[in-house]
Amino acid sequence: MDGTHPPLGPIWPVNVNPDSPGSNLRAVGRRPVILAPETGLLTVRSSPTQYLPLDSSMGWFSKLISGFVAGGIYLLAGSPGSGKSRLATQIALSAAVQGVRSLTVLTEERQDRLLSRTQMLTRDWNPSDADRAIRLMDSTVEISQLSDLPYYFQFNIRSAIAGPPTKLLIIDSVQGDGLPANAARQYAGFYEFGRRAKDAGVTIIAVAHINKRGQIAGPRGLEHNVDAVVRIERTGAGRMISVLKNRFGPEQSAGFPLMTDAETAALLPSPHREPMTGIARTFIGSEMGDAELQVQLSLPMPGEKAQVSAPGLPRRRIEQIVRSISTTRGIDLDNLNLNISSLLPGDAPYRAYLGLPLAMSLVASLLRKPVPSTHVYLGEIDLNRVLRPLPRALLDAIAEAVLKENLSPATRLFVPRTTATQLDGLGCQLVPCSSFDEALKLTWPETATEEQRD
Repeated sequence: MDGTHPPLGPIWPVNVNPDSPGSNLRAVGRRPVILAPETGLLTVRSSPTQYLPLDSSMGWFSKLISGFVAGGIYLLAGSPGSGKSRLATQIALSAAVQGVRSLTVLTEERQDRLLSRTQMLTRDWNPSDADRAIRLMDSTVEISQLSDLPYYFQFNIRSAIAGPPTKLLIIDSVQGDGLPANAARQYAGFYEFGRRAKDAGVTIIAVAHINKRGQIAGPRGLEHNVDAVVRIERTGAGRMISVLKNRFGPEQSAGFPLMTDAETAALLPSPHREPMTGIARTFIGSEMGDAELQVQLSLPMPGEKAQVSAPGLPRRRIEQIVRSISTTRGIDLDNLNLNISSLLPGDAPYRAYLGLPLAMSLVASLLRKPVPSTHVYLGEIDLNRVLRPLPRALLDAIAEAVLKENLSPATRLFVPRTTATQLDGLGCQLVPCSSFDEALKLTWPETATEEQRD
């Protein structure tokens, strides 16, 4: 032989197809290669994640927790009055709209209080829709100890054959009337209950307390034995909700601000989660000309008090204006951070008649409504929100600016009614106002109350 090899022909085993299911043969060129059988983690087959449906009203919550997972265990913690029970009820209502039956295990409050809260949350719903949803929400006060939960679940939930199955269980609350952290047997019952519910694809919301030290009440194992930890805290009149643990997606530790609906008390995304700058124009004399007041409102972080930042402006005067206009219905600034700046030409100081443009920029940021760029505001606001007369020197400067066409004919000049007659006949569009309330109504008519419209 010359040392060379003849061309290789097919050498597949007889009656063996390498492409047949289960075959460990793979073709590499014209040769079969024997692969090792799959072992270890390669044998694991993942199943698609199933989600418990919520309606659009709670879309913000689903997004926050990366989807409401069927069989997930969610710990919802908050201090007294934070709205944790209210939020749990909102979730149950939202699921009921999608046809999901829920059961709330009450360890602290009566069933009639849960019903009252549910009726409040649905008071602006279509009555038939509310009735249909509430019929899918059950409650019980039969369980006095967490250790009873596994047996209750086995005999009253998993074995139930009448009606649609319960897919959402709310425990309100885990601590009941003050269960101590060292109650190992009780918490072990809750953990066993959680495992059984997870195997059955039933989702759990466990409501928990925040203690005086700011920690979630109960043993550390409580947080370890759940899939997600959601914490809700008061921030003045608002709330801040955060996700501190999440096996189904990213954590949201920075917090998501919420507000309370005035009609139903439902917790909703706050419009101030992304601050909007309110801007109002003003006029400070013929030499200085136009100026702007700018305000940006935001929610304070949990545990922090609302702050006022107004560099270069008289703090006490600013606080007096804020207190004054906060007495107006629908204008609540007490629990918001205020970041105020003035774009005054040169070294121009703050003047008392800049109170009205400052107030309008505050409201613009609060209501998230821009002030029309053609509006110019002038007027000092007193403690009763009445606009005081403008100084004579400013009236002369306005007249001069109009004659020199430094103020556009399209400008709508909001001024105190007491001095408006002194500017008649100048050619600009005067908007006389007796008070801040009137200026507010004339700027945004949709914000006026029924009494103001009358």
